[in-house]
Amino acid sequence: MDTKALKKQMGAAIAMVLVAAVALGSATFAWFVSNNEVTAKTTGVKAQSNTAFMSIEYKKTAIGTTTTNNVDWTDSEVALYPAEVQSDGATAPAPKFVTAYGTTTTNGARKGDYTEVGDAAKAVTDKYAVGEANNYSISSAGVDLSDLKIDKIDVTTGADKGLKDAIRVLVVGPDNWQVWGPDGKKLEGTTDKALAAKVAKDADTHVSVYVYYDGNDVAVTTANLEKILDSVGVTIQFSATQPTTVSAGA
Repeated sequence: MDTKALKKQMGAAIAMVLVAAVALGSATFAWFVSNNEVTAKTTGVKAQSNTAFMSIEYKKTAIGTTTTNNVDWTDSEVALYPAEVQSDGATAPAPKFVTAYGTTTTNGARKGDYTEVGDAAKAVTDKYAVGEANNYSISSAGVDLSDLKIDKIDVTTGADKGLKDAIRVLVVGPDNWQVWGPDGKKLEGTTDKALAAKVAKDADTHVSVYVYYDGNDVAVTTANLEKILDSVGVTIQFSATQPTTVSAGA
């Protein structure tokens, strides 16, 4: 399968995440008319905490550290199929991945029923997403924080914006999960609740972050692949609430 270089930035972390680079190449995109992939590579995630007392670490404990930025997330090259995240319909809903096929090379609209992929771990294994369970840890020094939330997501692109609308970020916290799109809107999950009700002092609170491409985006069909050749950057801002009785200098 012929490949064409396509760079994009994506990612996430605890507080503010600035993702460095994702290279994409290969045949088709959106809901494919055949079983094709898009190649992706992520490097250089930077996380910055903008909440007092909060420390951040990638794939290790944050207890007792003062790290608030330069948290790297690096993945080796991986080919991704397009997907969608839905609620699994359980009493305590969890995210599930599904996939489908497109109508024609110029029409990425779904043809037929969805095919279930499974949970996020299965989606990563089967090449529908990039990420890992509990890949970020946050901790608070000396004071409990509450209501860990995503403030907003910003997406920037290079000269060509063909891929922008297809980017999705799935964030799974201890209590709730959300899917965000590039326009800063929450699309799926428990949109009005905190990802974690509490960020306990001197303990790790784990958050899982996954990035994938939504096959429902009509702009990225097979025929439009050559137009999707530039870069996209994603910045995710998280916040947590500090107790009013404790000052930042305490």
